Amino acid sequence: MPKLNDKIATENCCGFRLNVTRMVSIYPTIWIVVSAIAAVMATMIRQVAG
Repeated sequence: MPKLNDKIATENCCGFRLNVTRMVSIYPTIWIVVSAIAAVMATMIRQVAG
C-alpha cells in the first residue's frame, strides 16, 4: 500500500508541475490580450467622454 500511495503522490506532483508550466507558457499570451482589450476600452471611453 505505501508504494501505491507514493506512486499516486508522484503522479499528482508531476501533473501539478505540468499544469504550472502550461499556465506559465499561456499566461503571457493572456496578459497581452487583456492589456490590448484594456487599452481599446480606455480609448473608447476617452472618445465617448471627450
